[in-house]
Amino acid sequence: MDDIRHIRRRNSGGGRNGGRSKRGKEIPRLVKREGRSAFRSVNGSVSLYLVMIASVVLLFMSVLIDYARIAAFERQVESAAYAGVRSVLSAYDETLYSRYGLFGRGGTDSLTILQDSIEDGMLIQREQSFQLLRGKVENLQAFDGDSLGLHPVLRRQILEDMKYKAPADFAMELANRLKPLSSSMKEAKETVQRMDELRKLYDKRQKHLLQALAYQRQAAQEAEQSGIGGLVPSAFSVVSGYASYQSWIASDAAREEGTEPEYEDEIAQYAASARSTASQVGNAGTRFKPEHDRLLGLAAGEVASAKAVNERMKQAAAALSTAAQTSIQSGQSAGSNGGSSGGMGGLTGSGTGVSGNQQDTERLVLPDRWFDEYQTELDEQKTDAGAIQQAASRFQSSVYAAVGGYAASDSGMPVAAASLSSAYTLYSERYLSPGSRLAARERAIRYDQAADDERKALERQAESKMSEARQLLDRVADMQHSEEAAAAFEELKGLYEHNRSLNEQVSAAGEAVELSPSGSARAPAGELDSGGTAAESMSSADQVFGGLSDTMLSIRDELYINEYAVHRFTSLSPDQLGLMPSPAGGGTVSPVPVFAAERQEVEYILYGSHDQKMNLGLAYGEIFTIRLAVRTMEGLIECRSLGHPLLILAAAVVYGIEKTLEDMAELFRDGTTPISKYIPGELRYKDYLRLFLLIHGSEADKLSRMSAVIEHNTGYRLHEIPAAVSGEVKASVRLWFLPGVMRMVGYVSPLQGKVVGNRYETTKTAAWSY
Repeated sequence: MDDIRHIRRRNSGGGRNGGRSKRGKEIPRLVKREGRSAFRSVNGSVSLYLVMIASVVLLFMSVLIDYARIAAFERQVESAAYAGVRSVLSAYDETLYSRYGLFGRGGTDSLTILQDSIEDGMLIQREQSFQLLRGKVENLQAFDGDSLGLHPVLRRQILEDMKYKAPADFAMELANRLKPLSSSMKEAKETVQRMDELRKLYDKRQKHLLQALAYQRQAAQEAEQSGIGGLVPSAFSVVSGYASYQSWIASDAAREEGTEPEYEDEIAQYAASARSTASQVGNAGTRFKPEHDRLLGLAAGEVASAKAVNERMKQAAAALSTAAQTSIQSGQSAGSNGGSSGGMGGLTGSGTGVSGNQQDTERLVLPDRWFDEYQTELDEQKTDAGAIQQAASRFQSSVYAAVGGYAASDSGMPVAAASLSSAYTLYSERYLSPGSRLAARERAIRYDQAADDERKALERQAESKMSEARQLLDRVADMQHSEEAAAAFEELKGLYEHNRSLNEQVSAAGEAVELSPSGSARAPAGELDSGGTAAESMSSADQVFGGLSDTMLSIRDELYINEYAVHRFTSLSPDQLGLMPSPAGGGTVSPVPVFAAERQEVEYILYGSHDQKMNLGLAYGEIFTIRLAVRTMEGLIECRSLGHPLLILAAAVVYGIEKTLEDMAELFRDGTTPISKYIPGELRYKDYLRLFLLIHGSEADKLSRMSAVIEHNTGYRLHEIPAAVSGEVKASVRLWFLPGVMRMVGYVSPLQGKVVGNRYETTKTAAWSY
């Protein structure tokens, strides 16, 4: 320091120039003292500056170190929070997972698990150990997220559980087995529907024509009941007695004057009788004609209606023939391209049996001239009746003229009587006895009477077979019910309604849960309409089989949910009812009631009835419908040699019902049915439930019913079981250097926490779900 002061004095000391050159510039002076350079002292001032700079750098580095520690601490707390939340979710309920493949929180309290996990994750150190970060947990909170009772949550977990199982179990196994039925059932459906439409139109047309014929006969009866036919002999008696009547008059006119008339009484009696007969004939001819013509007018209306129906039949027959030809061409095209119909060549390759009988199909349609000829006959019958009326009127007039003294001769009475007789005889022969025209027209109307009779016989046979089917299904409904099962279904009803209401509230609040009415199923009809029953069965089967591949692609998630129901829940196969003796003879008796809810969970999820027998009845009834459709399709092939389209349909229905009864017996005995006569393989009861799940019920209904069944079986309430957890961690770390500086840094840097005293505090929230 002395050296420094000395140098400063020398630099500021004597001389006029004050240590400066002539130009006013400072001249450095080299002063040596004790062998040292004056620059030694200058370097000392530089060291002071370096110390100051080093202090700033040290301050900056301390800030960076604490900043780095804060950033590392933020990351550590965040990682610990997520690890803690995952640890909380690792405590899931074993019962839900093992039985239903669902994850829900269970076991140790969430906050306890979160605290242990976070403390381990943050590695809280003892005071004597050295650590870069000495974190401290200030506060912990754990919150439950969405519950398992919400449809989106339950749906997500089901999809996760089934995304690997469902394609293997359903798509590759069941769909491949049923694929050959797809096109065949579509063709059979169209064929049966068109044939059934043709059958209905044919019956309707026949009804109109037979009613027209009945009106004709009623009109003829009016002519007969008028009594004019019985008056014809009386008319001839009047004619034959007229000669005597004239001779009596001539004899009395030639008597001597003053004598009494000899034939006065005979003359009066004949005149009265002739007038009476003439009046009766005239009245009879006039009385029957209005009603006669009215009835013929009704008959003409029926003929016109029949003609209109016949036009529709013409269109239906043309559509049937076109569809059959298209079927043949598509079958041949598939064969030429190496395609295979899976054994259905009898249907797909060569048509349904109607394709080769176009003439028989068109034979059902009457030509237009047929109806024109019929109308001409009605006009002629009216004309024939008019001829009777006119002849009766002429006869009456001629008799009145002859006996009234207005004519000198018989006034044409013989001609009038002969004309009356001829007109009535012609009418009688044509329309009464033997009624040749009406008989011929009836034969023309019933031109397919033999086929109709055979068809009616087959329909009666089908009705008898349907009665057997109803009796078999009624045996299920007649089985003794259980009060315990009824109580279980009542509980299911309450659980279902609660879950549905909860999800509807969530949906109304903005959740994307689409709700739609449940599908319905229908058991076999109580009254049989052979063609109608077959057509309805075909529609149901086509809905199941026809769009099978498209359905799998378009509703993959729903398919997985359906498969989850089949995999995770129970179903009551008909062979478990014991209605049919098993091949082994007898079986074990389960202590669980037959209709217990825990034995028919899939059926309940499918149909949703809270009657312990209804769900099973609907399932078995739908199986009957599907089997009837498949077997009727086979019947179209087996019975195609009959030729007549309506006969083919009736025979195919009888064949279908008979084979369906065999299938149902096998189902109740073994729990399986064959796929088809033309497709090897079997369908299990669960396979049918898979198919029905595709076409019945909304997703929301199924999820609510699944939740109700799970809650009923486990005693849990899914809306109280969280499937997601969030945790909030508040932790702090001690700052090593200047808390105030770090607080100032926090104002201008993106620190996520805050500086409190000499510690940095941060809060992290983590959420996770199953």
